[in-house]
Amino acid sequence: MSSVARTPAGGMPLRDHDRSTLASWIPDDLPRSHLVATCVTAAVVALCPLPFGSVDAYWTLVWTIPLALALPAFSLRRLRAGHLPVVLSALGLALAAAAAVWLQTKPGLSWVEPNPLWAMAGKALGRSLPATVSLDPAQSWAAFGRPLLLVLAFLCGFSASLERSAARLLFRAIAYAGLGYAVYGLATHLLDPNSLLGTEKIAYVEDLTGTFVNRNTAATFFGSVMILWWVRTLVELDTRVPRSSASLRDWGAAVLDAPPRALVLSAFGWFLAFAALLLTRSRAGVLLSLGGLALASLVLLRHRLSARAGLVTGLAGTLLLGALVLEIFAGAVAGRIGTQGLVDQGRLSAFGSALAIIKDHALLGTGLGTFPDVFQAYRSGEINTAGTWDRAHSTPLEIAVELGAPIALAVVLLWAAGLWRLLRGALQRRRDTIIPASALGLGVLGSLHALVDFSPQVPGYGVMWLALLGGGIAQSVRSDEGPGAPSSAPWPSRPRKGLARPVRALLRASFALAAIGSAAYVASRLPAEIEAGPVVSLADRMVGGLDFDRSALARYEPHIRRAEADETCGPLRAAVAVIRTYQVQQAAAANDAARALDYVRAALRDLRQKLGCAPHDGLSWFTLFTLEASLRGRAGTDFPFLLLSYRLAPNEGQLMRMRSQIGTAVLRVASPELQGFVREEFVRLARDDTRTAAGLIAGAGEPLRAILLPLLEQVPLDKRMEIARQLEEEGVDVTIPDIAPK
Repeated sequence: MSSVARTPAGGMPLRDHDRSTLASWIPDDLPRSHLVATCVTAAVVALCPLPFGSVDAYWTLVWTIPLALALPAFSLRRLRAGHLPVVLSALGLALAAAAAVWLQTKPGLSWVEPNPLWAMAGKALGRSLPATVSLDPAQSWAAFGRPLLLVLAFLCGFSASLERSAARLLFRAIAYAGLGYAVYGLATHLLDPNSLLGTEKIAYVEDLTGTFVNRNTAATFFGSVMILWWVRTLVELDTRVPRSSASLRDWGAAVLDAPPRALVLSAFGWFLAFAALLLTRSRAGVLLSLGGLALASLVLLRHRLSARAGLVTGLAGTLLLGALVLEIFAGAVAGRIGTQGLVDQGRLSAFGSALAIIKDHALLGTGLGTFPDVFQAYRSGEINTAGTWDRAHSTPLEIAVELGAPIALAVVLLWAAGLWRLLRGALQRRRDTIIPASALGLGVLGSLHALVDFSPQVPGYGVMWLALLGGGIAQSVRSDEGPGAPSSAPWPSRPRKGLARPVRALLRASFALAAIGSAAYVASRLPAEIEAGPVVSLADRMVGGLDFDRSALARYEPHIRRAEADETCGPLRAAVAVIRTYQVQQAAAANDAARALDYVRAALRDLRQKLGCAPHDGLSWFTLFTLEASLRGRAGTDFPFLLLSYRLAPNEGQLMRMRSQIGTAVLRVASPELQGFVREEFVRLARDDTRTAAGLIAGAGEPLRAILLPLLEQVPLDKRMEIARQLEEEGVDVTIPDIAPK
C-alpha cells in the first residue's frame, strides 16, 4: 500500500513508494549484474573524496578501473528513446576530447599549426624539437585520465538510475557517505584544525575542508550533501501536512508532533551538512548552495504555491530566509563578503588573461593539462604577484584554454540541455520526484560554481556530482506512463517507448568498447604513475618549501638514474630536474665544490631534457641560465635563456623575487627587450613586494640606482613611502620620488 493515501487534484504526492522499500538497502527487483554494478558505482563515489579529494593522477587511474568494469554490466532494459541523446552525447564528448588530445600531441601534421614556442625553444637549446600543438604532449595524455573518469562516473550514475530502485539506492548511499564526511570534517575542525588526514594543513587552516585541500571544493561538496538531506526532509514533512494547508502551525506540528525516525534522521543529516558548509567560509559555496536548496524546495513544493502569486511569495521568502541565515549563522561568510566583496578582482583579471589565451589558440587550445604553465605568459600585471595560478577558476574557460573553444562550447551547450532535462523531469515526474529535484538543486549549485571556480575538476567532488546528475537525468525521462495518465506537468507529454533490442545491443557494445579503451589507458599509465609517485611527491615538497627527510635522498637515486637513462618524456622528467637543482643548492651550502659541480652537470642535462619535452616553464629557463652562468659564464647582451624566462613568466611572484637579483645586475648590458622586462618587473615588485624592491635598491650601485629610482614614479605613493621607510631603517641614504628626505 502507498504510504500517502491522498492524491489531490493538480498534483501528485511527493512520496508514493512503500516504506518497506525505503527500509531495505538492497532492492530485490534488479538483475544481479545491475545491482552489483550499482554497488560498485556507489562505493567509488563514496570513497573518491577520501584521499585528499583524489587530486593525484594515481587515484584518478585507480577509480577509473572499477567504473570501467561496471559500465558494461548495467541492464539497459529500461532505456527509452528519451535517454538515447544523453548517452550518445556523453560518448561523443569523450571521443571528441580523445581526438583533440591526439591532434594536440601528434607532431608533423601539415594541416595543424604547432605552437611557435617549440621553434623558439629549439633555437635556444641548439637542437630541433618535434613541434606539436600541445606544449607538453606527455602531460596532455596523462591529464586525459581526469575527464575520462568524470565521463565514466556520469555514464555509470545514469545507467544505474535507469532502474528506480537502483537510483534510490545510489542517492541514499551517497547521502550517507556525504554525512560521514561532514561528521569527520566537523570533528577534525574542532579537535585538530591544523591536520588534514594526519598531515600538516598548509592552507585554509581556519576553514573546514573535510578531506579536501581547498575550502571552495569542500563547500560545494557539503552543499550538495546538504541538498540531498534537505530534500529528504521536505519529502517527510510534506507527507505529514495537509495538502491544502500552508499554515506555519501545521508545519510546526508536523515537526514537533511525534516526528517519525526518518524525519528526525533527515533533519539531523541536513543540519550536520549545513554546519560543515558554513564552517568552510566559502562565499560562492555557501550562497550557491542556498540557491540550489531553494530551487529544489520550490520544485518539490510547487503544488502548494498558487500560480504566479505563490511563486513570487516563495521566491521572496527564500531570499529573506537566505539573508537571515547568512546574518545569524554565517557571520564569517558575511564578513568575507563585506570586506572582499562577492567577486575577487584578481580573479576577474585572470579571466581576462584566460580569454587572451583562447583568442590566440581558439581551435585546438594549448594542450590538455598545460594551463598552469601557459597562463604564466599571459598573467595580467593587474593580478597581485603573490601565488601561482594553477587553475583558471572557471571550468569552461579552462576547457577552452586546453582543448579549444569548440569543445568548450559543446560542453556548455550539452550541460545546459542536461539541466533543462532535469527541470522538466522534476516538474513532470509523478513518482520519485525526489531524485530529479535533488539532482537539479545540486546540478545548479555545481554548474554555477564551475563558472567561478574549479570544484567539478576535483575528482573527489566531480565524480559524486556527475554520478548524481546522470542519475537525475535518467529518472527525468518518463517511462511507464501512457498518454491518458494524469500529470502535474505544465505541458503535455507523450508516452515513452522502449528501444528496440538491436539498439540496446549496440549501446551495450559501445559501453564494452568504452570499458576496454579505459582499461587500456589505465594499463598504459598506471605503472609510470606508480614509478613516478615518490619522486614527484619529493619534488613537490621541495618546490613548496615543505619539510622532508633530506637524509633519505639517496633512496630516490635509483628512480632518478632510471629516469635520466630514459630519454622519453614523462611525469618523472620535471621532478628529476627539480631534485637535481636542489642538490646543487644543498652541495653549495655545504661548500662541497666537487659534489656541487657534479650536480650542476647533471642538473643542466636534466633541465635541457625537460625543456625539450615541455618548453613553457619560465622557472626552468631561469634555472638553466643560472646554472650555465655558474659553470661556463654567459657573456653577451641577449641572454637567450633569461629572456625566455621573462617572456614566458613575466608576473610570477616567486620567480620574480629570484630573477630580479640577476635581472637588475645585468640591466646595463642587456638587450633593449630584456631591459624592458627588467624595468617592468622592478615596478611590479615595488607595487606588490616593497621589501624586495627596497633590497634591490639597497644592493645596487649608484649607476644602477639612477635607473631604478625614477621607475618608482610609476608606483603608488603609499608604496613609495613604505620603501623609503624600509631603506631608512637599513641606513640607505637615497631620495625617493615625491618623498621628502628626513
